[in-house]
Order: sequence, then structure tokens, then C-alpha cells
Amino acid sequence: IAQKVKLPNGYSVVWAGQYENQVRANKRLLLLIPLALVINLIIIYLGIKNLRNASIIFSAIPIALAGGGILLWLGGFNTSVAVWVGFIALFGIASDDGVLMATYLDQSFAKNQPKTKSEVRQAVIQAGLKRIRPCLMTSATTLLALIPVMKSSGRGSDLMIPMAIPSFGGMLFALITLFVVPVLYSLNQELKLKKYEI
Repeated sequence: IAQKVKLPNGYSVVWAGQYENQVRANKRLLLLIPLALVINLIIIYLGIKNLRNASIIFSAIPIALAGGGILLWLGGFNTSVAVWVGFIALFGIASDDGVLMATYLDQSFAKNQPKTKSEVRQAVIQAGLKRIRPCLMTSATTLLALIPVMKSSGRGSDLMIPMAIPSFGGMLFALITLFVVPVLYSLNQELKLKKYEI
């Protein structure tokens, strides 16, 4: 309909208001989200000093992203700036359990110095058993802290709820990394052993 309206010379029609703000915010987010992911990987790498292990820990982020996306879909929420800010926060939180598990796995490998597949797996199981409780406590405190935010109905809840939902869903799914990180670490160590055997 807007195309059929004839305007006098010197006049034009432009979308303004919330739509204009959303378009501007989307352009910024296209830069900020990849930047947040790269910074996250760099910080993990600086803490571990091993790119392969850092990428194993980083594997928690796609899992958490899927969890956040599923909870948004189930809740019927549209993506907005608040939702993407929630995802950016999730990226930082999701790697916590992986870092916690990975540092203890590194210590376990350094202490035991496994030379066979069964020794590698035993070291992984020992490290996993000692770190599962702290990882669950970390995740549980995050999830419990988000419940009041998600149930809020006062001033600002229209922004806080969409921000909290990706983090909540992502942290639920990030619990899978308690198993993914040790398995990938074990696989990595077993591949190293094969390389030395050849």
C-alpha cells in the first residue's frame, strides 16, 4: 500500500521507532556475538595454553546455544536484543564446568602419566568422579539464581525474562558437557598414545 501512495516532490517515507532500533541493534549484534565467541575461546586458551584442549572446553558453547534456543522455542519467545544479551552471558557461563573439569583432567594425566588406553580411561574416570559434584554445584547455583528472574512480573521483567531464558535453557543443556568434555579428553589422550606407538 505504501508503494502506491504518491508523495509530493521532496517527501519520503521511512520506517522509524522500534523497528529502526531493532535493525540498528541487529547490525551491532552481528559483530558482537562472533566477537564474544572469539574472546571466550582466547580466554580459555590463555588459561590452558593448549588450543586442542581449549576447543574441547569450547564445545560446551554450541551445546548451551542449542539448549537456549530450544527453551526460547518452547516458550514462544522471539529473538530480541535482550535475548541475544542473554546468549552472550550464556557463552561465558557455559564454559565454566568445562574449565573446571579440564583442569582436573590435566592434573590427573600429569599425576598418573597413563601409557595405555585403559590407564587413560581410568585417569578420566577418577578425575570425573572428583569434579562432578563441584560442576553440578556451579550449574545448580546458576539455575537457581535464574528462577526468580524468570518468575518476575514487576518493572523490568519484560527485559529480564527474555535475557534469563537462554541462560536457563543453555545451562540445563550444558550439563551434558560433564560427560562430553571427559570423553573428548580421553579420545585426545588415546590419539596421542597411538601417535607415540607408531
